[in-house]
Amino acid sequence: MRPRLTASFALTLGLSLISAALPLPTSTASAAERPSEEDPGAEDLAGAYRFKGSAAAKEAKIDAEIDAATENMSGPIRDLARKRLKATNTVPKSVTIEIDGDDCQIDLGDRSIRTRNGRAALHTARDGSTSRVTHQLRGGAVVERLKTPEGLRTNTYRLRDGGDALRVEVRIRSPHLADDVRYSLEFTRTGG
Repeated sequence: MRPRLTASFALTLGLSLISAALPLPTSTASAAERPSEEDPGAEDLAGAYRFKGSAAAKEAKIDAEIDAATENMSGPIRDLARKRLKATNTVPKSVTIEIDGDDCQIDLGDRSIRTRNGRAALHTARDGSTSRVTHQLRGGAVVERLKTPEGLRTNTYRLRDGGDALRVEVRIRSPHLADDVRYSLEFTRTGG
């Protein structure tokens, strides 16, 4: 168990944690790094998917993960951190993945990120915070990393059920949290 935070440090921490929640940015990156021949299956991820299951039930589970991760924070800072994390960890109705050579674009709900395989790009989110994002095509998966000085969000996209379903595994890490926030989302391929 980590020690209790002082009020002034907790306020600074809370403001920093807002950035660590990693809002969903929109940007385009450039540079070249081709997918390796060891990872031929990533292109199979290209397509459109819709959320499978009850969004309300999944959001309740995500909320429980967030509550557990922020339990070591004091009152107002905990409330602020929870509010920010919950706002940036909603269940999207759809996911679209486009892969064209070493270009990868992921549309997740109301945001779109496009990068080159393995190359980082600087993004400015809607709230003005910045993060670096990378997409790596490997082992039949796309690993998306959004990094700020305060934390790291990793979204791993991989096929299931013979390519008819997509699982998105989310992990949010920050030294300010008691534990990582982890959850997964299931989507069904819709064609296209």
